[in-house]
Amino acid sequence: MNTIKPSSISLEYNEFKTLSTEGTGKLILQCLGGSGWITAKDDPNDYIVYEGCVLEFPENQPAILLQGLSSKLEIEVRRVEC
Repeated sequence: MNTIKPSSISLEYNEFKTLSTEGTGKLILQCLGGSGWITAKDDPNDYIVYEGCVLEFPENQPAILLQGLSSKLEIEVRRVEC
């Protein structure tokens, strides 16, 4: 298993960001602080994340939308190639 260098996203309360999902490997989002709402295209679930939560999305995930629900949402984004 090979992990690609992680990046981070910071969002303020009620700020939105569309995450680019291009690349190879499974997409992993880990909440490092705050809380947020995450929804993914073609995924029937919506997710509320808090510090410590980890979400995994498949390699072919078309789009992900994030919204900050607290004063500061910190998300680490990384890809894992198998």
